Amino acid sequence: MAIKITFTNLPEDLEAHLLDLGGDYNSFETKLTFDMDSSGTLSTRDIVLGLRSESIINADGSLNQLTETTLRAKVVHGPGSYDRDFNLESFTRNENVIIFTAKASEIGWINDINSDTPINVASKVMNGTRITEGENSFRLNRQHVDFYPAEEVYTSGVDIGLLEDPQGDIDGGSMKEVVVDILSIEITLSE
Repeated sequence: MAIKITFTNLPEDLEAHLLDLGGDYNSFETKLTFDMDSSGTLSTRDIVLGLRSESIINADGSLNQLTETTLRAKVVHGPGSYDRDFNLESFTRNENVIIFTAKASEIGWINDINSDTPINVASKVMNGTRITEGENSFRLNRQHVDFYPAEEVYTSGVDIGLLEDPQGDIDGGSMKEVVVDILSIEITLSE
C-alpha cells in the first residue's frame, strides 16, 4: 500500500521550521486512520499510520529532536490502546508531498483494506511553552489543524483512491506560516 498526502505549503526543512516557531515545544504530526469496522470511532482492528516530528527545548536548555524517521503504523486493540507498532517499508518527502508505504505482510489486517474502507486524516502543528521551570511539561499556545473529511468524521461511501480537501480549511491561531493544510490524499492498494 502507498499513501500520498499533498499539502499546500510543507517546508523543505521541517525540523528547522519547527525550531523557528519559537517556544519550548513544537511538533508536526500527520496520521491516517482506516476505520476497519466502519464504526465511525477508533476501535478494535482500526489501522493508524502516522508521522511525527518534534523539537523540544529541554529543561536544561538542550535540544531534543525526534526526526521524521519516527514513522509508525499501529493496529488498534480496543478504544485508545494499541496492539503493536510496525516499521513501515519506506517514507519520502518531496516538496509539498509526504509518501509512505507499508507491506501487507507486515501489518495485521492491512489486506482487509479496500477502496471503500472509511478513513480520517489529521494533520497538526503545535507550539507550546514550559509550564514549570525545570520540568518538561508544556502549555499549548498555538495550534493549526486540518482534517479530512472533518474532525472525528470518516469518509463514507466514497472511493479512497484520490480524495481532495479544500484549500484554506484549517483551524487554529496565527503562526508564521501554515504547513498543515491538506490538499489531497491518494491511496494505492497493493494487489
